[in-house]
Amino acid sequence: MKNKLAITIPHGAALRLLKDVLPIKKIQRKYQIFVICERDLISEKIIKFCDNNEIILKSVDFKNINDFNFLKRILRNVRAYLYPRKFFNQTLFDFWKVFEYENSKKALISYKIIFQKILYKLACNFKFIRKFIINLECFLTDTKSEEELLKILGISQILTTSFSGVDANDTMLLASKRLNIYSYCYIQSWDNVSGNGYHLCEPNKVLSYSDSMNIQLKKFQEISSQNIFAVGALQYASWIDFEKEKNKKTNNLKVLYGGKSYKRFPFDYTYVEEIIKAFQVLKIDINLVVRPHPFALRRKNDGSFFYPQINKLVSLVNKYKYISLDIEKVSGEKFIKYENSNSFNIMRDRLLNYDLVINIFSTLALEASLLNIPCINMFYQTKDYKYLNHPSRFNMYQDERQFHNRQLINSIPNADSFDSLKKYIKKALDDKSNYSKNRVRDSLDILGNLKNAEKMFLKSLDI
Repeated sequence: MKNKLAITIPHGAALRLLKDVLPIKKIQRKYQIFVICERDLISEKIIKFCDNNEIILKSVDFKNINDFNFLKRILRNVRAYLYPRKFFNQTLFDFWKVFEYENSKKALISYKIIFQKILYKLACNFKFIRKFIINLECFLTDTKSEEELLKILGISQILTTSFSGVDANDTMLLASKRLNIYSYCYIQSWDNVSGNGYHLCEPNKVLSYSDSMNIQLKKFQEISSQNIFAVGALQYASWIDFEKEKNKKTNNLKVLYGGKSYKRFPFDYTYVEEIIKAFQVLKIDINLVVRPHPFALRRKNDGSFFYPQINKLVSLVNKYKYISLDIEKVSGEKFIKYENSNSFNIMRDRLLNYDLVINIFSTLALEASLLNIPCINMFYQTKDYKYLNHPSRFNMYQDERQFHNRQLINSIPNADSFDSLKKYIKKALDDKSNYSKNRVRDSLDILGNLKNAEKMFLKSLDI
């Protein structure tokens, strides 16, 4: 009789992990797999995938923060930015300042703001206060429906697909703990540990990427070493033997610009203008591909783009023969779904086509670094994009100092002006630069032992 393993799928990234990354057949040597998936994510494709792989699919409406009571929401807001003060976390400090500023404008809830500030400062400074508010939040978190589901399915183990920051996963972990179900947590992204706030419920085993991530788990999350198991970034295991071939190209470069979510940076068009000008000044011919963030491509019911700035980008691209748009086909309002297959191997092969990647502090930078493709992060003000004079996630200089991005400081230069953008473009053509020497090494420090990632992942599940 096989043990029953539940895998939680509360968002699109976890769905890709399930379909494209997890070694399903090998997991099924020991476990019968149940997928607990957000109802809005389920499509004919995922139903067919589960049927073909003998996976039992269960659709649910995961709770979000607004489904809980007032005090629970206050504690959740505090935890979202919480870290031990002795290990200063610039990322969460900046996020808290933004949250604090935005709430200060809501005069009707001033007492709530003051209460949250006091709790936050106390919790950052004192471990016993952190533990107290976490225990209180757990007490106030109703998991009866989640527990009932796990009992009906007869689940003996559960694997969640992100660490902190996703309420659905936090709630499922807590329900599992209350039922004494053994829990695993695979860390979805390299910024989860340092940027997603403090965890609500500690899993029995956290599956991290690397030694450097283990250190973050101990510092920022206060997870015990005995609960951490480094497996490598499984989604990049097939990338390890691929590197961009070194060449001496100084012209007709293939350049990729990767955009940011328009919730935070709806100004792709102005950065594309800067890139065009930089190469014109340098007298370098290029083929430029502009890839907007999938979240920028949301459409209204009438078919028009939700973010009007995307139209400026389209108009700009249409002016130049050497620029093209690489637009993902997506659908959905609450949950963005990819319409076409876009596996990690396809992403890798597409990326290998480029000689240079320019973006604004995204995972694309880490991926380019792993493939030894020159990359530049750009962040500076233009005629259309100005920093706000108060804490805001629209200020891209905050991203430059985020903990996870600083891990690549020696392999990816950060262009903070038009002149520095030109300088780093010229350096990108020099394969003897220090950035070139550091790229793959620094990315593997973050992503861990990719050659043995699948083996270590299965070992963590006792397979």
